[in-house]
Amino acid sequence: MPGDKEPGRFRRRKFLKTLMLPNIRICLATLLATTLSFAIVEPSEAQDGSKTPGNIQRLRSNVFLGEWQILGPIPIEADGIKALGQQYFEDERHFRGGSVRFHGDRLYTWKSVDSRIVDLRGALASGIGGENCVGYAWTQFISDKDQSLRMAIAHDDMCAVWLNGDLVGRSTNANSSMLDETIFDVNLKKGVNSLLLKVTNGLKDWDFAVRFLPTNVLSPLVRFKGMPDLSPPHFPVVGIEFLGEGGELLDRHYCSGTRIGWGMSGAHYRVYAHPPSKQPSTVRFVAKQTGFADFSETYSWDDVVRGAVELQFHADRAVRLLVTDVHDGTPIQNARIWEQRKQVDAVFDSHGAVSIPDFQPTVMECWVSAPGYMAKRVLLNWPRRKIHKVMMTRGGCSVTGLVTSETGMPIANATIQTAGTSTSQFQPEFQTDQNGRFEMHGFHPNRPDFSATVSARGFLPREDFTFSVSEEKPMDVVWKLAEGVLISGKVTLQDTGEPISGVVVVGADPRNENQRITATTNKDGVFDLVARTPGIVALAVLSEYHPPVTKTIQTQRGSENKVDLQLIAGVDYRGIVKDSNGRPLRNARVMVDHGNGRRVFMRNVRSNPDGEFIVPNMPAGGLNATVYLEGYVPNRSISMTADKPTQFVLMEESK
Repeated sequence: MPGDKEPGRFRRRKFLKTLMLPNIRICLATLLATTLSFAIVEPSEAQDGSKTPGNIQRLRSNVFLGEWQILGPIPIEADGIKALGQQYFEDERHFRGGSVRFHGDRLYTWKSVDSRIVDLRGALASGIGGENCVGYAWTQFISDKDQSLRMAIAHDDMCAVWLNGDLVGRSTNANSSMLDETIFDVNLKKGVNSLLLKVTNGLKDWDFAVRFLPTNVLSPLVRFKGMPDLSPPHFPVVGIEFLGEGGELLDRHYCSGTRIGWGMSGAHYRVYAHPPSKQPSTVRFVAKQTGFADFSETYSWDDVVRGAVELQFHADRAVRLLVTDVHDGTPIQNARIWEQRKQVDAVFDSHGAVSIPDFQPTVMECWVSAPGYMAKRVLLNWPRRKIHKVMMTRGGCSVTGLVTSETGMPIANATIQTAGTSTSQFQPEFQTDQNGRFEMHGFHPNRPDFSATVSARGFLPREDFTFSVSEEKPMDVVWKLAEGVLISGKVTLQDTGEPISGVVVVGADPRNENQRITATTNKDGVFDLVARTPGIVALAVLSEYHPPVTKTIQTQRGSENKVDLQLIAGVDYRGIVKDSNGRPLRNARVMVDHGNGRRVFMRNVRSNPDGEFIVPNMPAGGLNATVYLEGYVPNRSISMTADKPTQFVLMEESK
């Protein structure tokens, strides 16, 4: 019948499509695998039987691995824990860079990323494409010998790890990636080793880093910090040279650094190594990395031991911009440059060109604004080798205004932090002049709604209130602040009087019932806190390199409440974790909550393969610790003393 022809043709097309699709997949996979095979460097046998591979990275203790190949993102419907256990490709544990696979109807290929801290979201997918997904990362490295080491991983979100095709373990910790967050004990073979990671992501950041540490070193030999706040993928590797009294080299190590938590500025470096054969006199820190100015600074051994080393990195060249009108090419000489919300000093020439030598070395973008123009986001190339041409579009909106006290007194040097409905919007930070006035410009007319937080020394901040902009009607506003209770002071070392920068000062009522106030000390060790009401305030100073210090003060309104705080050297607490049969337990998490359970200050460490651990830089009067390990009942609030190791016994959970 005539009506049967169309269904027949449809069935034949469907049959041919079904027949051809697997063959097309096979051909594509074969072609791409052949094309991409150059990415894998296969080892050849040397005369002594060891591997002599080509250009494969050599393992360096304390340094993150690089030369990664990554694949993804693969959408996931299940939560991260289930995604870790699901095989998205056949024979997952032998998955390796250069291979090509289908998942569903999509063909996945690998992308090379030579970065030690791998930003999966930036490399594979932005926007919602990088959310609720999983990705893979693969690399090779050479070990000079058969050896047992600790694999330390920073990861966001969860991860599973295979070494030479064998599952090492999984971590379901979905916090932001932090230095040495998850640790596994592994055995490396002499020659080429391969490493495969599966990393999940829910929302926001998606990254990881992997390094190897010695098994028999419980605490870092050296700790230091790199500043300013850097972009994690570009934290430099630092060389640490231990020198004798005559300047002779005693030992040398290299180390990678990254974040250790929110609210902690800079890149934190921890070098796990045995001390040199004799005590050093000085330590030289050196860094030579693309995009950074060559770095070399020497500190005394005493400064290194007490954690007083903070390295300031600089870019190897200036950021250069050429700013013009997009329509007629007219140079714009009154533009402003914004680095991480803050305006930087910039003087434009008659051609609209500017050079900024002190721009932070790894900031990947800046904003350019000018009166009458919409602010423009500029993505900075890395490393900075070219002039960035910025063409501005007219039509930006402005807001002018005045910041005063509740009695109408103008407030000079008040800070106005703006926030849009998206992180991709222009969100600058402005200051009021000596008359309390400000001018904000560059806002996009199609994104009229913004929020602001206004703060000033000695006043309570006015937080997250909304304001609107209009192209037709420029705004002039008056924003008022209520007077608060100002607490100011300085944090120094008790032994030397040296100011300590970058430590966190927390204030709360003695019962910790009201909202806490926090501040970070500046380069001179100075801090300001503003309380809502006068009365008793409990202060705590938190430092990674010193024991926490607490002090209670009585505050009054109408006057500056000054308090100076001193940090002292701490002591180390040692312990060992065993099961009920007396066997040592490795990788147990030991948490110290100093502050009567209020979680004002916490330290977390892990036990080594012998079950041993050290909690460093703590008060000498004793502390309480809780030990956790998956599959065991937590051992809570056990008292520890510094004079001898404390034993923790964990009981297995009932099946």
